[in-house]
Amino acid sequence: MLHHGHRQRIDLAVGRLPSGDPVLEIDAFCGLSTNVITDVLRRHGRPNRLVVSTDPWQFDRNVRFWSGDRLPNALELASNDFFAAWRLGGMRTDVFGREAELGGPLAFASIDGDHSNEQALFDFHNVDGLVAANPHHLVGKVPGRTATMSP
Repeated sequence: MLHHGHRQRIDLAVGRLPSGDPVLEIDAFCGLSTNVITDVLRRHGRPNRLVVSTDPWQFDRNVRFWSGDRLPNALELASNDFFAAWRLGGMRTDVFGREAELGGPLAFASIDGDHSNEQALFDFHNVDGLVAANPHHLVGKVPGRTATMSP
């Protein structure tokens, strides 16, 4: 679930993306933040491909309805498995049956997966090693706080 202000923070980060590298969303429950990020990318005219690391379950109906013209590459992988696959690179079939290219730098990341301090920090460090210059991170639902991080 998005906190008040997340949409504006996503809009700000997408408006300042440093490159056309992929945008990463860690975890997607019913596709709400996936659809918001897709909408903001669309409104800003950004060509960035959205890659979503989802915990194993189905969210494709909501995403097909709201973002059918720009489906993300959604992969049924917990974040630890996602980062291992991203670092290996190569191709993988997404939940929509399309081939998705993995690997390389990221332009933006939204971290909203496992909400434990340990896993959120792990996800942040994994993303931080992959983001392009002038990165923006959106960390959601970290216990006790929600913050936009812009190094």
